[in-house]
Amino acid sequence: MPFSPPLLFIDSANEARVTELFSTGAFHGLTTNPTILERDDSTVRDLARIHAWATAAGAHEVCFQTWGRDLKSLRDNSNELLAIDRSIVVKVPATALGFRVARELIDNGTQVLITAVYRAAQMAIAASIGAHYVAPYFGRISDLGRDAVAEIATMQAISMQGVGKTQILAASLRTLNDVEHLCALGVHAFTLSPALAEAMISDPNSAEATRVFEETVEASLI
Repeated sequence: MPFSPPLLFIDSANEARVTELFSTGAFHGLTTNPTILERDDSTVRDLARIHAWATAAGAHEVCFQTWGRDLKSLRDNSNELLAIDRSIVVKVPATALGFRVARELIDNGTQVLITAVYRAAQMAIAASIGAHYVAPYFGRISDLGRDAVAEIATMQAISMQGVGKTQILAASLRTLNDVEHLCALGVHAFTLSPALAEAMISDPNSAEATRVFEETVEASLI
């Protein structure tokens, strides 16, 4: 089987940190949700601006979450996101209303990410409607006292049995071990906080080994 590199997303609306991370060339896309926007002093009114700087920084995919307590609001706000750019991947919560709107979007050619997923059964539903991504909340599943690795392994098995259209985009990751375990399971896509992304790039032991290399070179040139 040919090697397929992981797709790494940054879950943030912090322009400076995201732009710096994208400059490494290691990251594929950007994701946000209303909670992330608030944490980074932004709102849904800022999404057009965020899309502009994210794509300028090198994001190949930008995933924005729709919102609303009823069907009309979810639809209207999804269309508002697509008015920014038709290529936006629309994040839709894994609820009865959410799945309904997601199917409508997919039928109209929009790529959809089903988010806030807690059970493998939701993965099966998302795959049945042709979602592009499914975002299981690894850390929050663990918080419920359940085996998050086993749950996502089951989701991955469901994904692999299909035609490969629906991918897991693992979310709510808190440690490097979380990423490593899921990557070993064959999970292909991850969305990471800036702090976790930075930790993946810069290990203190690698930095120390590099410092020794540089000191050795400098000493040899004296």
